Amino acid sequence: MRRSTTLTKKITFCAMLSALGALSLLITNILPTVTAFFYLFSTFFTYVATEEYGIRYGISTCVVITLLGFILVASKVDMVAYAIVITHYPIVKHIVDHKVFSKAIRWVIKLVWVSLLAVAAYFVMIQFAPFEDALWLLYVLLMAVIVLYDIVLERAIQFYAIRLRRFKF
Repeated sequence: MRRSTTLTKKITFCAMLSALGALSLLITNILPTVTAFFYLFSTFFTYVATEEYGIRYGISTCVVITLLGFILVASKVDMVAYAIVITHYPIVKHIVDHKVFSKAIRWVIKLVWVSLLAVAAYFVMIQFAPFEDALWLLYVLLMAVIVLYDIVLERAIQFYAIRLRRFKF
């Protein structure tokens, strides 16, 4: 009985996080001026699930948020880019931050990972829209956003650990 109760709590918690992530993606339809913020904010819930219950629950939360995003978000091109580059970054961050001790190597691994995914996204996205002008500028901007996002995500998870974790059921 105890094991099923624990499993039910884990699944319920991840389902609530998935709903919050999907709500964050839904807001991108309503407030188009802060779309990037809400795309990145939706991944915070994946990171919380990964931190609380492990990679398996983080991946399932990530998949649910992404699938709901494809249903709820009007811009499917944005969702394709989100699904390829951003959605699973919190899981990669969790793995790298917990396995690699050198901060410089962690940054290199994460930026190389995002670079590889940016190339993959480019080849998928070129089917929908041409990206020939200032492609290098778009890449530099992506790397700057990822570095800033990583720092903010680290601070957000610290805030969660200190202030919000105690409210978990």
